[in-house]
Amino acid sequence: MRVVIAHNRYRSENPSGENRVVESDIEQLRADGVEVYPYIRDSDEITNWTAAGKAGLAVRPLVSPADAIAFRQMLRRVRPDIVHLHNPFPIISPWIVRTAKAERIPVVQTVHNYRHVCVNGIHFRDGNPCTECVGKTFPWPAVQHGCYQGSRARSLPMAAAVTAHRGTWDLVDRFLPVGEAVADHLRALGIADNRIEVRPNVVDDPGEPAPLGEGVLFVGRLSEEKGVRALLEAWRTINLDDRHSLSIAGDGELRHEVEAAASSDPSLRYLGLLSKAKLDDAYRRCAIVVGPSLCHESDGISIVAALSHGRPAITTNIGAPPTIVGEDAGWIVAPDSAGLAGGLRAALSDRAELEQRSMRARSKYLAERAPKSGLGLSRVYQGLIRIPDSPLAILDLAATGSVDLAEVRPNLGSNPTCNSWVRPLGFPRRVGMHTTALPFAVASTQIYQPQKSRAKAAKRVGVALARVGLARQADSQLVDLERILKDADLEADGLSVLRSSRDGRSIVGGQRGGHMSWVAKIGPIGDHSLRNESIFLTMMAGFEGAWKTPNMIYYGKHAEQNVIATEAVSHPQRAITLGLDDAIRIATDLFLGEGQRPPIVHGDLTPWNCIYDSGVATLLDWETASLDPTPMWDICHFVIQRGILLGSYSPRTALRLLSINNPRIAEYLRSIKCKTDPRFLIDEYIQTTQRATFKSSRYLGRMQRLLHV
Repeated sequence: MRVVIAHNRYRSENPSGENRVVESDIEQLRADGVEVYPYIRDSDEITNWTAAGKAGLAVRPLVSPADAIAFRQMLRRVRPDIVHLHNPFPIISPWIVRTAKAERIPVVQTVHNYRHVCVNGIHFRDGNPCTECVGKTFPWPAVQHGCYQGSRARSLPMAAAVTAHRGTWDLVDRFLPVGEAVADHLRALGIADNRIEVRPNVVDDPGEPAPLGEGVLFVGRLSEEKGVRALLEAWRTINLDDRHSLSIAGDGELRHEVEAAASSDPSLRYLGLLSKAKLDDAYRRCAIVVGPSLCHESDGISIVAALSHGRPAITTNIGAPPTIVGEDAGWIVAPDSAGLAGGLRAALSDRAELEQRSMRARSKYLAERAPKSGLGLSRVYQGLIRIPDSPLAILDLAATGSVDLAEVRPNLGSNPTCNSWVRPLGFPRRVGMHTTALPFAVASTQIYQPQKSRAKAAKRVGVALARVGLARQADSQLVDLERILKDADLEADGLSVLRSSRDGRSIVGGQRGGHMSWVAKIGPIGDHSLRNESIFLTMMAGFEGAWKTPNMIYYGKHAEQNVIATEAVSHPQRAITLGLDDAIRIATDLFLGEGQRPPIVHGDLTPWNCIYDSGVATLLDWETASLDPTPMWDICHFVIQRGILLGSYSPRTALRLLSINNPRIAEYLRSIKCKTDPRFLIDEYIQTTQRATFKSSRYLGRMQRLLHV
């Protein structure tokens, strides 16, 4: 699986838990075997921009043309399965959501704050919580009060972006709010519950807690909404003895006030901005952590970190932190200096109670906020990866056990290629194919391939034929299918007829324990393609590079039928992810040969004949493989057949992709030491490829005419 993670990092002088969450997600996904491609911009870049670049910040929250172009190029190069967005402001812009959807890629957003309606994202102004902009068509109060970075000029483009991108958020497939308060905020925007999954921030387990230390620790941004001034006032009020100390770690606009307080009070220490290792050490040395926030915090990563170290926390009764701590793992107080002072006195005056709450804090972390307790991103991604529309793709995925046909609802009429998917023998709209009885077969994908203008008529005709039994009823050879498979020792708990065609060819899947365990192809005795496939699977066994082959478990002849069976290949996801770059890499490896492996051409290199996982492709359907490789044959087949059967490329686009002007094609030809003009190779492919359907002939004819213009 490939994932692009997009995030605009906050300024380094304003430490952000969001930045740490993004880094943690990337590490965890890579540990799980996911290919992660970060698209990261940093607000620190702005300092070094020219005056013109800084002036451009006025429109970047609406759309950043440079980032939209760079992001689109990255998507086309990487071909990700998912785009995961965190913070898009102020450099990247939410416009990249539209860019991803234009490339037909699902989008997930982790929502860390309330910036969909609030320009500063925290519902806080002038020392108090504020929701004045909620429900307004345009958030004028944010502009009037300069809520973004204390500037009306900077608040205006952010307010415009909040208004302009309401429609953009409708394009996001799944929102992952970090807490229930943020989830409620999204629901108030009209986002349906089935697009929201709460994913609280998790923190890596630091291991068994050290013995309870001494003193109080604050970790966070040094700003008014974080309650830093209230904390300093509370510390001056309680006037504890020298045994207790307050340590403050972080940076922000109130740094000078903290430094001044530390210089005049020996019990108060300013630690500055700490690395992760030093921060972990600070947690181990303290007895309790304080979270004095005055705003509606969406989460509290420093509070979660405290629990992970077995340190109870004092939090204010506003926002998410009190739900993290609860009554048993800390103290919940009023959001002012008096409340904080009372909480500090209560916590520091009873060491035994502090010890008890320390143990509960660690237990609460393990139960609710350890990595294993969080919502796994891979599971979220898997649920969004699109099942391809093409019946060819669906059937081949079904042959590997990655898609259960009983769960597939054919989308007849929305795409010309989908109209070849005919409901067999009047079955209900959900196509149930997994059965030990075999009264039907799926209609050949070549029977009904109408033009777009005839899609509705073809749908009616196809369904009517299926209902009266004329849409590819079981061929006579299927009557003996179970006996043939039994003779071949291909046992299974259940069988699935995956495809049957007019020439007597069938593909059958065998299931064990509810999963496909093998796939068998059965064809007439005079059909030499299955013999050819068996030869190549035997020859290629053990050779692996950018690709590999499925394991062949049987080849033989039974009841005047050729039978070949391979182990079903486990598909890691619910989509075909093979892109042109990958196809070129595989075709190059095939053409050049390696070690004792001869140069070959696969002959049917397409996305639906490839199970792609972690950079290695398992190539299926070696029936048309050849030891007489023709340059560019596999690449031409990949692009042109994808254009014909999936409607991915027009003939003109296919020619552009295969042109010498495409640097990837030029590099491919150089790597195989071929100096032939690609136009001749494309023309050779078109002339020697036999196509039976009108749609294919028309497509190839248009390509050939364009070639000779």
